[in-house]
Amino acid sequence: MKNNNGNTKDQLELVKEYENEVEQAIKKELETAVLKFGIFINWHQAYAVLLEEVDELWAEIKNKDGNLLNIYQEAIQVSAMSKEIAMQALLTIKNI
Repeated sequence: MKNNNGNTKDQLELVKEYENEVEQAIKKELETAVLKFGIFINWHQAYAVLLEEVDELWAEIKNKDGNLLNIYQEAIQVSAMSKEIAMQALLTIKNI
């Protein structure tokens, strides 16, 4: 990971450049998970699944021989599960 001593405007441009690609990967992962497993049945299950994905990401990060592609894929899975939790919370708030 690069240090954060650079120009923040340049860093923001990098974020914008790859944001769509990452968002598309998160969307695809979320759709795949919902089609395969359905939506979470309760908040405890949602937390357990998210925690499992975070643990897998942490294991990849700690791995001295860690593969950046694995870190990317695990981060996408964490993001997708977080997004599903947020979406279900919003649906509940809106009584949908």
